[in-house]
Amino acid sequence: MRRNSYAWFKDLVKQRRDLDDAQLEKISDGRIFTARQGVPLKLVDLIGGQHEAIDWLVANKGIAKDLPVREWKKKSSLERLGLVSGAAGLARVAGLAAIAGILEKTILLERGVELDGLLAIWQHSAAN
Repeated sequence: MRRNSYAWFKDLVKQRRDLDDAQLEKISDGRIFTARQGVPLKLVDLIGGQHEAIDWLVANKGIAKDLPVREWKKKSSLERLGLVSGAAGLARVAGLAAIAGILEKTILLERGVELDGLLAIWQHSAAN
């Protein structure tokens, strides 16, 4: 599975960043690149902040300049009420460490602290 995911991801990068095989080989050996290194390698389009990102989206993806920007933070209603963490604490006090661990892991997963697998946060598609 891991090899399939890696090959799929490399092919996706190759297609979407318009790289040839030599360019892909140069960047896919596991090294970490800074944003400044990523620009000439075609891994990064532009370095900047929110204003530059909005300008880029307007110019390159047809997004309306006045489209509101919203910060999104996922919180379940249970987490907001503190029910899951409270239940985990009670389970731990009652000697049910395994159940407490499961509940605590649920909290971490909801917060995005522990991720397993590929994650795409946002990608605009002109077709949508």
